[in-house]
Order: sequence, then structure tokens, then C-alpha cells
Amino acid sequence: MRVIKENIPMSSDKVLLEYYRGKLVPDYLQVLEASLIVRSMSRKKLDIKNMKRDITRAFPRFGRNLCNLTSEGYFHNHFNELYESMSKEEDFYVKDYQKQVEKIVVGLPYTAFVNSIATVDTTVREILSKIERLKKYGAGRFLIHALGKDNVEKTEKILKKIREKDDSIEIDIEKRTNRITATLKF
Repeated sequence: MRVIKENIPMSSDKVLLEYYRGKLVPDYLQVLEASLIVRSMSRKKLDIKNMKRDITRAFPRFGRNLCNLTSEGYFHNHFNELYESMSKEEDFYVKDYQKQVEKIVVGLPYTAFVNSIATVDTTVREILSKIERLKKYGAGRFLIHALGKDNVEKTEKILKKIREKDDSIEIDIEKRTNRITATLKF
């Protein structure tokens, strides 16, 4: 218990938790707080195995994925940007945002986030490689998410190349001004 108290989220993390209060469902907010503790412990080179195990056991559907996303900074950037983007839409409801976050968190092994760093060709190869692995395990879908005008345009190029390389993949696109989610079915 002492280890947890020593790694309680710092003031910037408390600001983050307050930002998400009312935006995330209570279970996600609880796991986000625990995940910030795990991240703090990890940065101090402390053993996080038991904490991650406890989070996964308590929230088997999404705990591990949410913890991993927290460690990678998705709540500091991607989910924050997603909320800001969605909240500008006329028909915005917090429940829609919560559903989108859940879709990403629960579907994580089946998800790619398009960013400005990776090239179109690199991202296409990565996605097709993941799809091949998923086929072996009997999975039939993969999600692609992008935020921002440039990344949305990049995603459209990626989807075009994927269609060219494998026309058996069905692609459903949900596109708004500054975000896109594509569901690839195979």
C-alpha cells in the first residue's frame, strides 16, 4: 500500500483526471487513475506487474488496454483531441464520446492510430501485417483512427492503398471534419 501512496498521481495527472471527470464513465476514470499510478511506478523502475494484474482482474474487458494507453500518453493527447474535436460538432453528446473511447480501448489489439510521424507506406504495411495476424486468430475486423485534417487526409490515402493491395477487405468509414474512423472487415 505504501508503494501506491508514494505514486499517487502528480498535480498534472490530477488536472488530467479532473478534465475527464464527467467525460469518461466512472469505471474508466477509476482505471485511468490507477493507470497513472502504474505509469508513475514504471517511470521509477518499480515493479508494476501486480498492479497491472489487479487492474486487469478488476476490469477484464478493458483494464489492461486502458492502462497501456495511459502509459503511452493517449489520454494526454489522442483522447483529449478526440473530445475537443467531437465537442465542436452540433449533434455532440458526451455518451457518443464515451462510446468512441470504449470502441478504441476495447478494440486496441485491432486498432491503428494514424499520426504525422509514420509514412503512408509504413502504416499500410503495419496495418496489413496486423490484419494477417488477426486472420490467424479468427478476428474479422480492424479499426483505424485519425485526428486532424492532415491525418484524416493521410488515412484516406492509406485506405486507398489498402483497397489496391487487398480488394477483399470491406471498409466502412465514419468521417467528420477533423477525424475519421475506418472499420476494415475481412
